[in-house]
Amino acid sequence: MSAKHIFAKNLTSSDLIPLLQEWLSKQGYEIRTVANRIDASIDDAKLKILIEDYGKGCTINIFGTSENAKSVASYISEISDFGYASASCEYCGTMFSAEQSKCPQCGAYRKSKKK
Repeated sequence: MSAKHIFAKNLTSSDLIPLLQEWLSKQGYEIRTVANRIDASIDDAKLKILIEDYGKGCTINIFGTSENAKSVASYISEISDFGYASASCEYCGTMFSAEQSKCPQCGAYRKSKKK
């Protein structure tokens, strides 16, 4: 099962979850939502979407086939200011926008790149 890690600006989990539930239902997926996680299935295709809030945005981890994960990411790009540029924190491993210099989880600043 492949994973796609993305950061959505200007959307929190409470904004995103109802929109994803409605969109996935219209696509024919059977939905089950627990806290900040959506499990969706259609035929043999299964998706697991984990959403973590970070202030004015959220990190979205999509697990499933590449095609289905790409489809969900495409939908999210239509409804948000979207950034694929994400990187993990060198200290705690949290994925967040590469545009941010400070980790929203642990507060650590990104290490500067050596020249």
